[in-house]
Amino acid sequence: PPAPRARPRTGGPPMRRGYAAAASSRFNVGFPGVYGTGDAELRNSLRALRGRSRQLAQDSDLVKHWLGLLRKNVIGANGIALKMRARDPATGELDRDANRRIEDRWRAFLSRRLFTVRGTVDGIEAQWLVLEAVARDGEIFARHVRRFPNAHGYAIQLLESDMVDELLERPLRGGRFVRMGIEFDSWERPLFYYFRRRHPGELSWSYAAPLGSSANDYEAVPAADVVHPFVAERPTQTRGVPWTHTTAGRVDMLDGYEEAELVASRAASAKMGFYKTPSGEEYDGDDVDDDGSPIKEADPGVFEELPKEWEFQPYDPQHPTSQVGAFIRAITRRVSAGLNLSYHNVANDTEGLTYSSGRIAELGDRDFYRMLQGFVARSFLQPVFEEWLALQIMGGGLPLPLRKLDAYIAGARWQGRGWAWVDPAKEGQGHKLAYELRVNSLTSIALEGGRTLDEVFDEIAEEREAMRERGIPWPEEASAKSAAAPAPAPPADVDDDDDDPNATKGGGDGEAES
Repeated sequence: PPAPRARPRTGGPPMRRGYAAAASSRFNVGFPGVYGTGDAELRNSLRALRGRSRQLAQDSDLVKHWLGLLRKNVIGANGIALKMRARDPATGELDRDANRRIEDRWRAFLSRRLFTVRGTVDGIEAQWLVLEAVARDGEIFARHVRRFPNAHGYAIQLLESDMVDELLERPLRGGRFVRMGIEFDSWERPLFYYFRRRHPGELSWSYAAPLGSSANDYEAVPAADVVHPFVAERPTQTRGVPWTHTTAGRVDMLDGYEEAELVASRAASAKMGFYKTPSGEEYDGDDVDDDGSPIKEADPGVFEELPKEWEFQPYDPQHPTSQVGAFIRAITRRVSAGLNLSYHNVANDTEGLTYSSGRIAELGDRDFYRMLQGFVARSFLQPVFEEWLALQIMGGGLPLPLRKLDAYIAGARWQGRGWAWVDPAKEGQGHKLAYELRVNSLTSIALEGGRTLDEVFDEIAEEREAMRERGIPWPEEASAKSAAAPAPAPPADVDDDDDDPNATKGGGDGEAES
């Protein structure tokens, strides 16, 4: 018998295999997709992205404020601090003496005269610079300088990302290659960084470069001598992308819109106009401007008497419009999303913000800040600390055994700043309840405030000792003494016969006086 024939479709669109988002139509002509590697997409765009991001940081209130938020909340006034928790490999106990020695010498190294080769910023200010450079430029370079002529024999050199030419690429032998100014082995592990001898943006002659050198002269620096903090968005990405890359165009347009609206509003407030005559006679005015055009000085509340048949035609642009604020807020919300922070913080606008919604937004922002604290600690502070510590032990600056170097490095902890809440009483009650229910620890509560439990206990012990030396009772001791003190005796019975008009007077025989 003949094979059955398939029934034809009677209606509806034809069936297609695949994803609808991959289909081509007239509506997505400008949405072709990205198919190159991270470096391929970035290579010819990095310079423009970096330049425009720097211009926004220089000229845009919004981006300037955003960078200030990062500096204030991620690094803070006291920076990300070193907290040593190294243990003795033999006993497993905390090596308190070594921990104290390392912390004390690290704090000394953070001084302005020691930390960098230029001696212009201290360790905390260097953390500010590193974070802002990574956010604004996408990356920064820090170079280890050993045997530097200072008390520690070591310093770092901070270098802007322009110092490594992103367009420098060449194949080498043995599977090695140079990509975006960095030499890699066949496993794509960095071997050398090719630093320019002069900054390409330097407009004047520099003492830092030999006479006759140009921005295209390079120095190959071993990768072991370079720290390169950046946030990778693709697995094989070589260089960092400015964090403003999704918002730069929108911020620039928003700044232009605000400027135009401001100019229009100022023109509207001036109440300008034109003089008009039936005969077309020219207006002489009070004076002429630089181009020879007549101008008229106008004073508030003063009206000029016009000649016969002259008319005044007002020019009254209706600005600002009632929709300006809502439009700016809508665009700024998109910008805030691209900058990974809540709108009310980026825009510095708390109008209509409730406590509950503000708290939810703050929790998200603080998680982002903690992520960045960890990033700065891992990608910048830890590599610098490891190099510095090895040199201090080998050079005698720290009288500690070199065989324990790995234990000391493993014991390094980095503590960022914490944040207080608007309602600390409620937060404190919540911490107390969580601790009593054993669902949180004192260590975790202290870390939320940006401190370690050892710091808290040390301060309490110091305060207690200082109060004891001055004869001031400790609050708990004073309360305990008050509770243990015997209750005061009840008052003795008092003879109040004098107050009784019927009481007997005279001797003790009880007889009444006659």
